[in-house]
Amino acid sequence: MCSKMLPDIVRHRSVGCQARRAIGFLCLPAAVWVQYLLDRRGVDGNAWAVVGLVLVGALLAFNQWDEGRAQSLSSRVLFGGRPWHTWATWLGATMSLGSYACFGGNRLTAHGVLLWQVGLALFVVGACALDIRGWLQSRLQSGYPRFRIRWPDDLAMLAIITGLGAVYRLWAIDSLPAEPGVDLPLIFRCVESVLAGDWPIYFTYHPGREGLYLYLAAGYVRLVGLSYPALRSVGALLGTTTIPVVYLAGRRLFNREVGLLAAGLLAVSRWHVILSRTGLRFILMPVFTLLLVAVLDWALAQRRPLRWACVGWVLGWGFHTYSAWLVMPAVLAVAVLLHRLCRRQWNKADLFLLLLALDVAGLLYVPLARFAHDNPQLYTLRVASRLTDRETTLPPDMVETLWRNLARTAGMFNVLGDSVAHINVPFKRHLGLVSGATFLMGCGVLVGRWRRSQLLLVMLLGASLPSALSLAFPGEVPNAGRASGAVGLACIIAAVALSRWCREARVWLEGLTPSGRRRLMSCSAMALIVVGLWVVEGLETRADYFAVYPKTLSGGNYPISSRLAETIVQYSRSGQVFLVAFPHFYDGNALRTQLELEGVQWENEMTSLDVESPPWQPGDGLVVVILHPEDRVSLQALSRRMPEAAVVTHLDNHGAKAFLTLFPQP
Repeated sequence: MCSKMLPDIVRHRSVGCQARRAIGFLCLPAAVWVQYLLDRRGVDGNAWAVVGLVLVGALLAFNQWDEGRAQSLSSRVLFGGRPWHTWATWLGATMSLGSYACFGGNRLTAHGVLLWQVGLALFVVGACALDIRGWLQSRLQSGYPRFRIRWPDDLAMLAIITGLGAVYRLWAIDSLPAEPGVDLPLIFRCVESVLAGDWPIYFTYHPGREGLYLYLAAGYVRLVGLSYPALRSVGALLGTTTIPVVYLAGRRLFNREVGLLAAGLLAVSRWHVILSRTGLRFILMPVFTLLLVAVLDWALAQRRPLRWACVGWVLGWGFHTYSAWLVMPAVLAVAVLLHRLCRRQWNKADLFLLLLALDVAGLLYVPLARFAHDNPQLYTLRVASRLTDRETTLPPDMVETLWRNLARTAGMFNVLGDSVAHINVPFKRHLGLVSGATFLMGCGVLVGRWRRSQLLLVMLLGASLPSALSLAFPGEVPNAGRASGAVGLACIIAAVALSRWCREARVWLEGLTPSGRRRLMSCSAMALIVVGLWVVEGLETRADYFAVYPKTLSGGNYPISSRLAETIVQYSRSGQVFLVAFPHFYDGNALRTQLELEGVQWENEMTSLDVESPPWQPGDGLVVVILHPEDRVSLQALSRRMPEAAVVTHLDNHGAKAFLTLFPQP
């Protein structure tokens, strides 16, 4: 009887496999369709129904996926090693913590940095029980190993992808965006102070900034010269280097296909392209988030203290990037706990290793800890202004506000994006058409294999959380800058789904083609499909960024600070130029920085214009007054006082009035 039932069982399994492959094959076009529905109709009942079908379809179609690496974890961890390791641990911790006393006055002193870093190195050597002498002897005896390229095909494709990503990030960097905005002039002043010999721990220009990005920018502009395009180029280059990093993270977490696909999606991601070209420091968040998730997965594979020290090293330097990183210690602890509990691998040694990572991160935080102790109000200003009532009244229902913020943050990938034109096409979803559709599929795939993928999901939630925590200003949610750490992780999730779909579709195509050419034809078809999807994503980003994005900027990408500076420089040579700034013109930092670049000393910025006692005197020569076109009070008063004044209107790129130049004759 068993022999008679066997063909029926085999036939049933074959039919089930074919049905599963058919569902998987339809998931991608269905996901693209649902993204189209979300773009055209918004979130309604039909859209949610199709989203649910895509998630369930991906869950059912790819539920056989299991690419987890076999891990044999030992419960033994080397505590202390030789006696001198214990002494090195305590001496290193004492030296690094003792550097706290050297960082007073918000200054990075040479002896303080030396004591801080040497102490950290000693602590790692001692706590990890490293045998440096034995390692050096083994290297000398065996000779230096030759460098071999293990994956030449991957490197070639990664080079092409990175090159395309560099074009997207560096093309027309001097003119798009043309206006520096509010933050970039402050970045300019911070870098200028570093070049002048100032070495602060925390840059105190309102509202305050961590220093790692600024010191990297100072090193770059020392070579090429300080300018706004140079500062933007720093962010663009860091954004370009994120592409190989997302490949390494995808390869570490899954496989080479996922790494390459994630690199391709990130290279043409509109979200990441815009963030890379603003010249602001949150571009470091994707790099450090990807490094943290990759190094953490590497550390979780074996209980080796040195690997966990590397986790702490990445976590610690992340504190010097952007204030949104402050949530990462809690995210790290939750990720480690869930990973071990889900796999039933928890051991008391894991607590020691987690504490080791947090200790290394804490030692790297020492200079910032000193500044936070000396200036608690300034250091916590940016975070507290969003979580507390420091700047505005908190909403009456905090729970409901948090829930709405979480929903908006979850919807930023596919539904509704940031409203700030400077860092996003206003209100447009952060992911592209292809990456957004495959991201939905990827969420279904990873939820179905949550034991294997919970690390990536927890890190995605943690990287998105700073956007949702803006309780005092819920109108700022979602925020592309605060959630910037999620962009690389989202590309990996989308790449996982695309990789699984390609494998299932290739198997399906091999069953339809002659046996002699199955593999060649199926692989060629999948390559063409992937390249086609990549082209679609890239063309969408090209259209959104280089065509739509300039129109959404103020004045249609009109560089108002540069035009004001040109006007002031032009007429300052033969007379005096006055500008009524309040309340219409924006923050004058950009204008003052532009004038400093031209070598012009100008202090004629006024908050109001008194026509009865003007600041100029008869016989002073040419006098020019710059007004905002909406400053009707000053314009009418000046016209009544001096009706013969000549008026020149400056138009922005939309044809609207940008500012007025008046030539009164006293």
